[in-house]
Amino acid sequence: MSNIEVILWYLFFIDSIIYNFICWFAEEWFRNKIRPFSNIIPINKVFGILYVSLTSWIGICLTRLNVLLPDIIEF
Repeated sequence: MSNIEVILWYLFFIDSIIYNFICWFAEEWFRNKIRPFSNIIPINKVFGILYVSLTSWIGICLTRLNVLLPDIIEF
């Protein structure tokens, strides 16, 4: 079960990094190239910061539980 949690965390963390990259550096590209999707789901920088903060916090919690990096870091 922990392998699924680790894989899901990595997928969400990579998604949050990509979302923040689009928010801060490629917002015009997103609005021009993916027009139907950008009208439904807008890009927001505050949500991007919140998203990467929450995924980082979950990663820290999983590391403390020795799920993400087992037996490498001891708290």
